[in-house]
Amino acid sequence: MPMMPGYNFVRARAKREAAKFLREWFETYRPTTVSVVGFLRCLERGERLPHRGLLVEGFDRLWALIDEPAELTRRVHKLLARRANWLQNQNAFVCFALPPNVNFTPGQHLYLRLPDGEQLDLYPIFGPLSQGDSPDHYYKGFNIDS
Repeated sequence: MPMMPGYNFVRARAKREAAKFLREWFETYRPTTVSVVGFLRCLERGERLPHRGLLVEGFDRLWALIDEPAELTRRVHKLLARRANWLQNQNAFVCFALPPNVNFTPGQHLYLRLPDGEQLDLYPIFGPLSQGDSPDHYYKGFNIDS
C-alpha cells in the first residue's frame, strides 16, 4: 500500500500494511504511533514530529469525548489548515488508523461511525479525499481549504 506525503487514512485491518510501507520507505523507521491528541498538540505548539512517518490513533474516539462536535470539527480544521505548510516542509506521512466501520461514499466523503452510533463526515475537516490503490486507503495533501 503506497502512501503519500500528507494525510493518509487506513482502516484498522490495513494498519499493518501501512506500517510495512513506512518501514520500507524510511531506512531508520521505528514504529511511531501517537494519539490524535498528541499529534494535535505537536501541531498547536509547533513541536517537531517524533518521526516523518506517523501512525495516529484515536481519531474516532476524540469526537466521542466532547459535547460540541461541530466546534471540534471547526477547530481541528482550522489548526490543520494553519499548519499545512509547516507539515509539508517536514515532508511527513501522517497515517490515521481508522476503525473498520468506516464508510466511503462516492463524492469523496469518508464517514466514521462514532461509538454512540452517529457518523462523522471528514469532508468539513479535510475537504475531498482521494482513494488510494486499496478500498482501505484514502489520502489528502496537507493543503486543505481554510
